[in-house]
Amino acid sequence: MSMIDSYHPYPWWPSWPAKKLTMNTRIKTLVPSAVLGAGLALMIVNQSPAQTVTHVSAGFYFTLFTMSDGSLWGMGDNSYGQLGIGSSPVKTNVPQRVLTSGVGIVAAGGNHSLFTKNDALWAMGDNFYGQLGDGTTNNQYVPEQVFTTGSRFTFVAALAAGGYHSLFGTQSGLIAQSGFWGVGQNDLGQLGDSTSTNHHSVELLLSSMSARTVLAVAAGGYHSLYLRPNGSLWGMGLDQSGQLGDGNSGKLYFTNLQEMIVPSNVTVIAAGGDTSLFIKSDGSLWGMGNNFVGQLGDGTTTDRVYPEQIQPGGVTAVATGGGNSLFIKSDGSLWGMGYNANGQLGDGTTNDHHLPVQIVASNVVAVAAGLYFSLFLKADGSLWGMGDNRDGQLGTGDYLERHVPVEIVPPPPPIITTITVSPTNLVVAWPTNQGGFKLQSSSALGPMAAWGTVSPGPVIVSNQYVLSNSISAPQMFFRLAQ
Repeated sequence: MSMIDSYHPYPWWPSWPAKKLTMNTRIKTLVPSAVLGAGLALMIVNQSPAQTVTHVSAGFYFTLFTMSDGSLWGMGDNSYGQLGIGSSPVKTNVPQRVLTSGVGIVAAGGNHSLFTKNDALWAMGDNFYGQLGDGTTNNQYVPEQVFTTGSRFTFVAALAAGGYHSLFGTQSGLIAQSGFWGVGQNDLGQLGDSTSTNHHSVELLLSSMSARTVLAVAAGGYHSLYLRPNGSLWGMGLDQSGQLGDGNSGKLYFTNLQEMIVPSNVTVIAAGGDTSLFIKSDGSLWGMGNNFVGQLGDGTTTDRVYPEQIQPGGVTAVATGGGNSLFIKSDGSLWGMGYNANGQLGDGTTNDHHLPVQIVASNVVAVAAGLYFSLFLKADGSLWGMGDNRDGQLGTGDYLERHVPVEIVPPPPPIITTITVSPTNLVVAWPTNQGGFKLQSSSALGPMAAWGTVSPGPVIVSNQYVLSNSISAPQMFFRLAQ
């Protein structure tokens, strides 16, 4: 019998049914070459979709990400329970699985976490200001449900976790059940409810009729942004550095009222510590607020109290954290600017950059910015990061700072599509080898099996990978690994 097992070597990698190819025969050893050459039938069985990273979010010193099977994973600081894996360990430098399925969108805040599951809002971590929305100020070390829409026609469509407050928007086919909601710290007006009172339970921030138009939310350290379908950008909270873009910056200035910042054409928003960035419908990138380390990328270190154009066009995604800002262009290239003392811009230096520098040339599809580190996803579903790693937030198995991007979660092995035999060769075919996967073999399966890289390795012949002199063994198992 011969078998192919598409397998990944990392112990924390999500498990899924093996993708196997087996000969359609009852014999336990290979038959003579004359029989093999006669066209022995082969078939592919039990092939499962490969799992990829679908979303990533960065907090102060921790990371959350989701997989395409709906599982939730986290790494880094867990001092407040923000990873949802219990009170111990207090930090982890390898990804830990929090939930196995059903997770939708996720948001990492200062030291707390939010995510959606089954149309409900769940939370864990720091709750000093009531930012978890469970009516208490007690930290939660495992996920708890804090809000449900109560209707299968209504769902949480937008989610953001700030330094110490939380925002989310619900949408529904029924206008009365749509809403824009907030909870947590509000002493600087970041909830925009006309008060400066902290809230321990979720409160509606806009009337149901108006809230139906909230498409996206973003939460910074002490300010909030939201976006409506007409392209208008709104904000509230601290405006000390001009992060609300209304021109009214001052030493202690803030507003507890929701103010319109830009009337139209905004499509994407991001809020960092005290910096705000947004993209317009023409692909141009704009920013306002703190620019002390060049995080606005305009070539200066001057704060901006009105929106300023940073890039003229071609920008598709943006993120800003603790002084580090990153954006993706339409060609899949990743760019960064601002604070870089920990290597969070990934250019191999620790020099701040007041103008955007290119980090990755292509294939980047999503980006996240933490306090002193940065993360991004590639089109193949792999997760990468750079910068501060003191609490293991890069998930690399150590606590070493990285100044260039390092792969955290590799792409899944490609699915082996065919296996054929001939008198002299075993031919294994899979779609691509661009990820650098190696073909390994073993005479047995199981946790104690010894796997070795096939030597000589596969060679490409007519777009197939041909393994020579491999069919003499009585039994052999194969897998793809990095």
